[in-house]
Amino acid sequence: MEILKIDKSFILGLNNNASDIAIVRAVIEMIHSLNYIVVSEGVEDEYVLKKLQSLDNDQVQGYFLCKPLSVKNIDLWLLNTSRHIGHANS
Repeated sequence: MEILKIDKSFILGLNNNASDIAIVRAVIEMIHSLNYIVVSEGVEDEYVLKKLQSLDNDQVQGYFLCKPLSVKNIDLWLLNTSRHIGHANS
C-alpha cells in the first residue's frame, strides 16, 4: 500500500484553528480516496494527536511520541516501549 505524508506545517495549525482543521480533514479524505495510508508529521502534543485520530488519520510521527533516534538507539527504545505497553495492558 502507498503512503502519503502530511507536512508538519499543516499539522502545527490544528490547535483550535478551524480553517487548518478543515484543510487537514480534506487532505486526509483525499488521500484515503486514493487508497493510500496517511502519515502526519509534527505531532507535538496530545491535543493534536487526538484531533488527528478523530479525523481518521492512519499514522503519526513527532516529538510527542519520540524524538528522532539513531539506528543504534532504536532497539533500546523499542524494548522500553514494549515493556511499558505490556504493563499498561496487564
